[in-house]
Amino acid sequence: MRLRVKDLLKIEVLKKVKVISGESGLENEIKGVTIIEAPDIAKFVDGGEVLLTSLYAFKNCTREECVSYIKQLFHRGVSALVLKTGRDVAFSGEIILLLVELSEEYKIPIIEIPLEVPYRDIMYPIMEHLFNDEVTKLKYFKETHDNFVALSLSLPLFGKGFEKIMDALEKLIGNPVALFDKSLSCLFTTNEKIDKFAIAEDASEHNHMQYSKYSYLIQKVDFEEADSKVYNQYIVPIHISFGRSMYLVITEIDRVIDSLDYIAIENAITALLLELVKQRTVTELEGKFRSDIIENILNGKIRSLPKLHQNANLLGLSPDASYCVLVFNICNTQTNDLDFNVQLEYNNILADSILANFHNAKIHNQANS
Repeated sequence: MRLRVKDLLKIEVLKKVKVISGESGLENEIKGVTIIEAPDIAKFVDGGEVLLTSLYAFKNCTREECVSYIKQLFHRGVSALVLKTGRDVAFSGEIILLLVELSEEYKIPIIEIPLEVPYRDIMYPIMEHLFNDEVTKLKYFKETHDNFVALSLSLPLFGKGFEKIMDALEKLIGNPVALFDKSLSCLFTTNEKIDKFAIAEDASEHNHMQYSKYSYLIQKVDFEEADSKVYNQYIVPIHISFGRSMYLVITEIDRVIDSLDYIAIENAITALLLELVKQRTVTELEGKFRSDIIENILNGKIRSLPKLHQNANLLGLSPDASYCVLVFNICNTQTNDLDFNVQLEYNNILADSILANFHNAKIHNQANS
């Protein structure tokens, strides 16, 4: 039996929602479901999909770009658009007016849902109806993979890439997520309660799925609240290279994590790694630029005061301030020389430790000296 938009409104989370426009399209057939995480998602749409969005993907778009992207989507013949309201998006009112106008023209219903409803509570019933269990998981993997890829490709070189990926993951799994560095300092969290983190002594391995590229730990946590609730917390160590690592932390506060959630988590980790590679490439180029300036200053290659002031400004240093210089040398007392990769790993650990304690420090790394 074909699934139509009017049938979608019968599932539990949508029974009390409001169709704000396009009611003439309630007979539209549903052939799939996807999330708008990037404004140019139209290239991933075949037609007949239910689109889920909070309009956050259009936050950095101009009005003209919004009009173009939305018209492309509607031209594709999507079956309906499910809209989360409440996000801080510039001129969102104008976007909604445009959506209402086009939905009537193209006979595409727009369904408004509360911000707290997880996308997967809508995605899963659609997929369950369209496919069997195994195909549902494969289809869900493809949908989440495509959305995280689209999100990664849309992120600028400089910006809040980690934050956008983590926001997307939280919307998919309906639970707060946080990212911590190797020293357990919080890089980003979707819930202010979870800005600190430690691995408990009784944390144990968590075997959640047969095919996983990552190992998981599970532990119990509480937030010292009056109700003294205890929650499951899942920890995914993300190993990068040369001793660098991060921890993705998922806390099971709002709903029980299931197999589809793990699929979303795995794809989010891949997106985080891609973003990290991109950021590291930019950081290394900036580091090379800074190192060249520091080397010129330390070796007396800058011979005029204006040039010295110019270079100090490029480093973010005040020429009139006083500074302390610390020189570290890493050596192995057992042998004369360290393997280069080991030396690089230790240098990275040292640099991370310095920056964790002195946020404004400028580091010049000469691994060969």
